[in-house]
Parts: sequence; structure tokens; C-alpha cells
Amino acid sequence: MGYTDLFSFYRSSEWEGLRKTITMERVNDQGDLICEYCQKPIVKMYDAICHHVVELDESNVHDAMISLNPDNIQVVHHRCHNRIHDRWQGGRPSGTRHIYVVWGSPCAGKSAYVQANAGRYDLVVDIDRLYSAMGVDDNRGAVKSNVLSVYRSLIDMVKTRNGRWRTAWIVRTLPYEIDRERILKEIGGGELIHIDTSMDECLRIAKERGGEWESWVQEYWSRYQPSPTLED
Repeated sequence: MGYTDLFSFYRSSEWEGLRKTITMERVNDQGDLICEYCQKPIVKMYDAICHHVVELDESNVHDAMISLNPDNIQVVHHRCHNRIHDRWQGGRPSGTRHIYVVWGSPCAGKSAYVQANAGRYDLVVDIDRLYSAMGVDDNRGAVKSNVLSVYRSLIDMVKTRNGRWRTAWIVRTLPYEIDRERILKEIGGGELIHIDTSMDECLRIAKERGGEWESWVQEYWSRYQPSPTLED
């Protein structure tokens, strides 16, 4: 196992293969994947987190009896994973900081997913929310340079671990695989969460929103490249 750090481990074929095997094997007789923390069904696969009971760090990631041992892994909801690590409690954030890159089509529900799972000590870097805060009526061209400047500043904060936040959420479309890998390397590691809402559903929501949302959805799907390691 040639892992240099936690980042390379979580992007490895060994981990992805084990994660797939575990989530398939732990489906019950009714075909449901049950959270091993709250005992409720995990409805969306992107909400299934494989949690190491003995938490991984740089000192034990090379130990397969910890990092790749099914007996050391529980399948839980993302929200339950936060509770397990007590990420919403106390005053000053402490312990390992986690970074999630939530990606998918416009109108897929990325922002809603983050709002449902983020805690009070978390940092959210969401391009759509920045446009809403800094512009008017989806007129993105007028404020694009301003939004991107603020976005870059926030990404630098994540990269340097600047601030008191405990978990950072980066919300982007990122249709190209190379861009998803690039942002993980830039911020020094993290986990990808694909909100895999279908194109038809995204288009339906886009039509309800009006404006340019439908064209943005179509543009995304014309560029979309699945992640071969995660989705084959």
C-alpha cells in the first residue's frame, strides 16, 4: 500500500473497492441500507459514509487492520457521522478538520444537502449562494469577477486551515473529473460527495426556477464526466 497520507488513502482503489463491497453487503433482506448509528434507512447512496471506529490519522493509515478492516467500519448517515465525531458540540473546534467537496448538476440539491448536514462551526463555500448574496436576479455576469475573488479567498482559507471552523463544505458543479481531482489537491485533501440527481429531475427543477437555470443544467450535462474510481 503506497499511501503517503490520508488524502491518497481516500482516493485509492483499495478504499473505494472496500467501501463499495461494504455498502452492498450490509443491505438488509428488504434491500435497504441501514445506518448503524440511528438504525434508519440511508435513502441516497451519497449520504452513506463509511466511518472508521478507530479514527484514521497519519500514524495508522498504513495499518490495514485499521484502515481496511471491515470490522472497524460502520456505514452511517452523513449527519450521524457528524454526531459520532461530536462536531456540533462545545465551543472551540478541535480535532481533525474535515473537508467535503459537494458536486453535481445545477438544481441537483447540493446546497440543500449541505444545509441539512452542516453544523454551527462549519465553513460553507457555495458559489450559488455567493452569487445570490452579491448579485440581483441571477445577473451573474455583472458580479462574476467579484464572486470569484471572494471564492478564491475562501478557498485559500480552507487550504491554509485559517479560522475556527471544524468542517468545510465546498459546493461546485465540477462536471470534469480533472477539476474535481485538482481542487482536492489544491486544498490538501478532502472527500468528494456526488449529488447524483438525474438530468431529467434537474431540468424539471430548473424550469420551475426560470431564468437561465435550464441552460446551466444543459451545459453541465453536455460536459459531465463520471468519476471512474467512484462510479464504475
